[in-house]
Amino acid sequence: MIERTLHEGVLTLRLAHGKASAIDVELLDALLRELNGIADDVRALILTGTGSIFSAGVDLFRLTQEGKDYVLRFLPLLSRFVRRLFTFPRPVVAAVNGHAIAGGCVIVLACDVRLMAQGAGKIGVPELLVGVPFPAAPLEVVRFAVPQDKVQSLLYTGRTLPPQEALTAGLVDEVVETRAKE
Repeated sequence: MIERTLHEGVLTLRLAHGKASAIDVELLDALLRELNGIADDVRALILTGTGSIFSAGVDLFRLTQEGKDYVLRFLPLLSRFVRRLFTFPRPVVAAVNGHAIAGGCVIVLACDVRLMAQGAGKIGVPELLVGVPFPAAPLEVVRFAVPQDKVQSLLYTGRTLPPQEALTAGLVDEVVETRAKE
C-alpha cells in the first residue's frame, strides 16, 4: 500500500495502492500512521507514486457504492490527513511521477515543494466536473497553494494540466526530467 524508504534522515513514501493509488479509507489510515510520530525522526519527507500515476484521487466507486457509513468515516479521515500533511513540521516534497488528479492533486498542493516529471502526466482538481463537492480542508489547501488569479479557473473548469502548463498555473514548482532506470 505504501513503500517506505529511509535514507540519511529523508523518508520517502511511495503510494503503491492498486493501479492508481486511489484514495480510500485504508490508504488514508496508512498515510496517517506514517505521518504521526515521525517528525522527530526525519529531516524531510518525500511523497511519490508508482508507475505513471501519483494518485488518481478519491476512490469514487467506493464513495458512491459503500453507503453513508463509509462516507462518514472517509470524509473526516481525508480532512485529518490533509491537515496533518499541510502542517507537517518538516519539509515535504511531492515528487509527482505522473497523473495527480483530484484528491491526488490536493495531496501535491499540501506539500511544501512540488516537482513534476516531464511526460504525459496531468494534474488538476476536476471535482466539480464529476459532481463531487470540496471538503473544507482540501479547498483551503488549494486556495493557499495556487496563485490567487488561477484558483477560480482551476476549480470551475476542472481542467487537468500537463507538466509545463501546471508550472505556469502554479500547481507545481518545477518540471524535472525523469531518469532512466539503471
